[in-house]
Amino acid sequence: MEQKLIMALVDERDEHRDAIRKVFEEKFQIVVCKDRDELQQLYMVAQPLDVIIVNMDATGYDSKIILQRFATMHEYQRTVLIASIGSYSAQKENEAFALGAEEVIAEPLNLEGLQSRVNRLVKRCILLRREVDNTIATLMSTVQTDDLTGLGNRAEFNRQVRSFILKNHQKGCVIGIWNIDRFKVINELYGSVKGDMVLAALGRKLRGLIGVNGHYGRYEADKFVFCTTRKYLNQIMEQMEEVLVGGGNWNPLDYKVQLHMGIYTVDEPTMQVEVMCDRADMALQVVKGNYVNRYAYYSDELRTAILSEQELVSEMDVALAERQFVVNLQPIVSTATGRTVSAEALIRWVHPTKGVISPGLFIPIFEKNGFIAQLDLFVCEQVCMYQRERIDACEPVLPISINVSRVNFYKPEFVQEILSITEKYKVRPDLIKIEITEGAYEDKPLEMIEAIQEYQSRSFKVMMDDFGSGYSSLNTLKDFNVDVLKIDMKFINDLETSERANNILFSIFQMAKALKMETVAEGVETRAQFELLAGMGCDSIQGYLFSKPITMEEFRERLIAEEHRVFEEGAPDNRRTILVVDDHMVEREVIKKMIGDRYIVVEAENGKEALELLKRKFDTISLVIADIRMPEMGGLELLSHMSNIIYLKEIPVIMVTAFGERENEEEALTRGALEIITKPFDARLVQKRIENILKISETEAKVKQLQMLWERADKRF
Repeated sequence: MEQKLIMALVDERDEHRDAIRKVFEEKFQIVVCKDRDELQQLYMVAQPLDVIIVNMDATGYDSKIILQRFATMHEYQRTVLIASIGSYSAQKENEAFALGAEEVIAEPLNLEGLQSRVNRLVKRCILLRREVDNTIATLMSTVQTDDLTGLGNRAEFNRQVRSFILKNHQKGCVIGIWNIDRFKVINELYGSVKGDMVLAALGRKLRGLIGVNGHYGRYEADKFVFCTTRKYLNQIMEQMEEVLVGGGNWNPLDYKVQLHMGIYTVDEPTMQVEVMCDRADMALQVVKGNYVNRYAYYSDELRTAILSEQELVSEMDVALAERQFVVNLQPIVSTATGRTVSAEALIRWVHPTKGVISPGLFIPIFEKNGFIAQLDLFVCEQVCMYQRERIDACEPVLPISINVSRVNFYKPEFVQEILSITEKYKVRPDLIKIEITEGAYEDKPLEMIEAIQEYQSRSFKVMMDDFGSGYSSLNTLKDFNVDVLKIDMKFINDLETSERANNILFSIFQMAKALKMETVAEGVETRAQFELLAGMGCDSIQGYLFSKPITMEEFRERLIAEEHRVFEEGAPDNRRTILVVDDHMVEREVIKKMIGDRYIVVEAENGKEALELLKRKFDTISLVIADIRMPEMGGLELLSHMSNIIYLKEIPVIMVTAFGERENEEEALTRGALEIITKPFDARLVQKRIENILKISETEAKVKQLQMLWERADKRF
């Protein structure tokens, strides 16, 4: 049923009102105002009206003021206003129009004509009203909505959230911000059209998650924002976490799109929504780049950290001018000779009141505000100045690497600035190495390849720092022709306890050699780590085992001292080494006598000790002879460990058993032993078996080398 329009009759004459009522009551709901009190009530209620007819000859109220008031009231701007003037007078008619009437009727009333005129006016006004409403709705939609995603934009989100928080404050509200990880990479790999598809799809996912339980919008670029209650967020947090790690079945690309999220729990409902969003964004920035924790809540501790960060930012220019930044050098040592072969320049901030500030605190801050460019160039200049002084003094000079922030590494003009500094001090580019972290690959892979080529074309060597810390390490090796790989410290930390880490490291060193890349292991603190890395083929070592970061003067003294120091390398012993493992010293002596002087013999009392020795010296050991029964770790368990470690499983093993232990002999051969010798020993037979196994092992190694050469030649032709 069509809803009736509303007409107000402002008229004190009963018979006049009744006549008009009869004409219009079928299509209109009639509201009667016959005196001042009813008029006052109508003003207060501000009831929506479609038509108002005012009698201009009333005596109980001032009809002129009433007509003018209706014409100027905001609530009745779209209402058809008609003046009834009694007997016709041109002066009255003009006066009524001047006061705001859209139509004037005179007596005697032509009710049929009045009905037609009013209907025509109403129809015209309603059509105009709809047109205006549609135009306003379109304009509001354009102003309030993000064209790409169809979600509310930042301003509309702020407007909606204000009332939502005030209404739901007792339940507890939260504001969250999503940010897509490395969205620039998506645009570079797939193009902006596919990038827009990702944004639109993520917007739909957010709408589906929040629904009617809050508000959501596109905040800016690749950031999305939402507001809901704490209770509802807890209900959907599992789904949220699934989206953050790249799940949730929303992504249109064959590429894992992951997010990070910052959350602010609203504790001050009167706070501006923009400030609340800023706090959620602060929490987001803290967790951004963290691949373990993908969301964080804003807290007072976070606020304190941010204030401290702002304090550091405010002091950075003064610190640079007052030379509070100090460059130290950490030596890098050859695994073959123990000599220092280069160094890494490390910056420290020595604050007059705060003491030494860790670069882990100020470097990320300076990367965000752009100050890192000045700092990188400062380090470069300090290093070049030092190198020039050493050259002029005819003292030892070695290459020194400087860390270039990923923010600067991609910039073509930054290469030129570094080159200008080397030219200023007349220092050869090969005395300055450029370090860049592997993580830069994930940000801008194409720009990084071009930047590496540009540095190398200017004779700078490029080092890949923290190799193995990212998710694309193999792609890094494939795509980036760097000169030196610096192995991430996490591998070194697990070196003595994790066979998996051992296998990965050994593979990295082998691949690096095949690609003609030098390798440096950083964070080396123990002799066992050093020996293991040296045995795997690592070229150089950096870590506290040899030296902590030292001043430039201390580094100078170190090089002068090394120049006068004799590094004893000794004459090479070409005999092959055999590891004898037995818990009885007498048994070990018997085997040593049988072997004779043709081989170097090293000893271990049990499998555990043998495994540690093998990890450190595997590159020198040609054969293992192990007793099957020993405390802590027997021969069978030693075999199992060796078969799981890529660089140990190729070492041949002879297992020693007591006569008649047929079952143990079969088990040893199953686990990988090449030969079994039994007690009591036949010396001549033992010697012959050792010779045969070593010959077979040597032949197999040569066959593998020939196969590799053949495969390379086949690929070339």
